[in-house]
Amino acid sequence: MGGFRWVAAVTVCAGLVLYLYNPDHWVLIVLGVAVVLTLLFFITMRPVHEPDRAVVYRLARFHHLAGPGYVFLVPTLDKIQGALDMGIQEPLKFDVPQVRTADNKTVKTNLEVTWRIHPDVNGRVNSKVKSMILMKPEHRAALVEEVVIAMGRQVVNSYAEVQLGTAAARESAAATMMDGANEILESYGLVVDRVFWRGTTPPKPVSEAKVQAMVAAEQAESLIKTVEAIRTRLPDMQPEEFLALQAWLDMFRRGGGSAPMPPT
Repeated sequence: MGGFRWVAAVTVCAGLVLYLYNPDHWVLIVLGVAVVLTLLFFITMRPVHEPDRAVVYRLARFHHLAGPGYVFLVPTLDKIQGALDMGIQEPLKFDVPQVRTADNKTVKTNLEVTWRIHPDVNGRVNSKVKSMILMKPEHRAALVEEVVIAMGRQVVNSYAEVQLGTAAARESAAATMMDGANEILESYGLVVDRVFWRGTTPPKPVSEAKVQAMVAAEQAESLIKTVEAIRTRLPDMQPEEFLALQAWLDMFRRGGGSAPMPPT
């Protein structure tokens, strides 16, 4: 909008000069100035709606961010190449893997992060912010996630496992993660609004028990399929013959391939 003000001021000054030389034609001069300003507005101004910022290129290179409201474009030189969403982005939900607590316990922290582009990002920007603007949205999200994970590992490492069991400690740790991440992300023009500690994975013994249960279920399913296949091919087989065949198959798998096959 500032660029249009300068153009409008120059146009009005030119009209005043014309009036000084031709005061009898003031009506035509006023109409001419009004027409020129109207044409300039429609030629040079473009609307940008909240919460977006216009990504303005000049001579095919990124120049600045503009908006919201009507933004001034230099005719033939400037062009809007997309918009940058300044609103709150889709929350990120991820685990912080391979984390050890202060007492050397391995935990997996599950976080939910609310983030956005910093509201002060506008106009001409430095090279780091420019690189963020030119990123794809998914790459911006990946940058936020990477920084929060790095901070999460450092913060969790300063707590004992028993401390992380309390809600107050988790809230304090999440706040520290957010502050540390923002110190890094601010230079890129990004900001984390909230880090919510969604929980941790079950202790290791519980996880191992679940794995063993899954293996047992798979073995039972495999045995059922084997029984069905044998009954399909050998419908006259008696139960004791089936048990003998099963024992022979087990022995064969363990390396007893020289054992005689039971009669069928």
